[in-house]
Amino acid sequence: MQMQELFKGYYSLTEEDLNELWKNAVFVFDTNVLLNLYRYQSSTRDSLIKVIEGFSERVWIPYYVGLEFQNNRVNVISKQYNRYSELEDIVSKSVTDMQTKVNNLQLKKRHSNIDPDKLMEIIESFKSNMSTEIDGFKEMSMDINSPDTIREKIDELFHGKVGKAPKNQEEIDKITKDGAIRYKYRIPPGFKDNKKDLNEDESSHNKHANIYYERKYGDLIIWKQIIEHAKDSELTDIIFITDDNKSDWWLKKSGKTIGARPELINEIKEEANVERFHMYTMENFLSYANEKMGAKVEDEVIQEVRNISSNNNLENHSNNVSVEDIIQNYLLQRFETVVAENGDYVFDYIVSNGDLRNGIVVKDLRLTENIKNNIIGNIERIKNSIYNANLEMVYVICILEKSQYTEELFWLFRHTSMRYHNIKVLAGSIEYNRDNSRFLHILSNYK
Repeated sequence: MQMQELFKGYYSLTEEDLNELWKNAVFVFDTNVLLNLYRYQSSTRDSLIKVIEGFSERVWIPYYVGLEFQNNRVNVISKQYNRYSELEDIVSKSVTDMQTKVNNLQLKKRHSNIDPDKLMEIIESFKSNMSTEIDGFKEMSMDINSPDTIREKIDELFHGKVGKAPKNQEEIDKITKDGAIRYKYRIPPGFKDNKKDLNEDESSHNKHANIYYERKYGDLIIWKQIIEHAKDSELTDIIFITDDNKSDWWLKKSGKTIGARPELINEIKEEANVERFHMYTMENFLSYANEKMGAKVEDEVIQEVRNISSNNNLENHSNNVSVEDIIQNYLLQRFETVVAENGDYVFDYIVSNGDLRNGIVVKDLRLTENIKNNIIGNIERIKNSIYNANLEMVYVICILEKSQYTEELFWLFRHTSMRYHNIKVLAGSIEYNRDNSRFLHILSNYK
């Protein structure tokens, strides 16, 4: 038998395989993809639903995805609606702060040409206008008591396309017992949820139809139900769409996502004889739907999907997020378009605002002894690639521990940035917010 057959999970699909996959595949959606429909702008949501409707005969969700969706739907709606209260607080605090600072100037006593009463009227008018706008947004939005038109659409899309319920508690207990062993040896998927953080009002278990499900094994239950469906239906091609970017689903090397974990591809081949199993994030799925099916999804839609997915992963997995996730979130806050470059490219990302394209190179130097040589060697590669890539500027983001900050190192960064007008070297560190989530802090200057 050939190596490629023996170790199928370690080989990428050929273009011919991908074409065959898209022609025949059943499209399986993860819970997060369904819940994100509540987070998108209505125009983006309509575009995504239209794409799914285009191959509605080939969509399917595992039973546990349906259960997770029903359990988490209200939480997502509530969280989205609470953004209005947060916005109102921001406006109120900003107005109070302005009023206080204007009063502190004592303009009636100190300036003859400024009318503080007029300024106060303008500030109050701003507050009133903002409140009116926010109230208008609220009226157009769904709260937990509103008719759920999104769920109605999901019900329609997946009518008759939901997996079978477990026969009994023993069926789930078998998966849970298997999961304890798999998680111990970090066998995917789901081992990243082994120490899943729960809010104080959340239970560690779900219960439905007299069957208990331990939530930390949710990914494994979904995976086992996909395999069982593939076996029962004799499927040869499956595409799984998930916005979970953890490394217990994805193979990641040097900050790059390469594809589905080889163990998953091998397991579904061995257990259900699936010839082609492939995974996409929703963003990549839409891009390929444009290419393979002529879906015509606009770039703005794909950009919003990317932003929502990135922010949601950071929020849900703040203690487990990779440096790649943190960097992407930092870039998404500052650029209209962020595209990760896969393979042996000089640049890790190509970013743009309007017509201006910039390259991003990320160097995690926290465990590097000779930082100077590392930087100098990369600058030469970057310098020779800028023109061919048609870039305005390249930013080299050097991630360091604060203990590595030295005047000598910052001199090197300053000197390099001054010598090459289109290369800017930035120093930064991974720091913690008050909620214990991590973010990238870039030094505004070198001290």
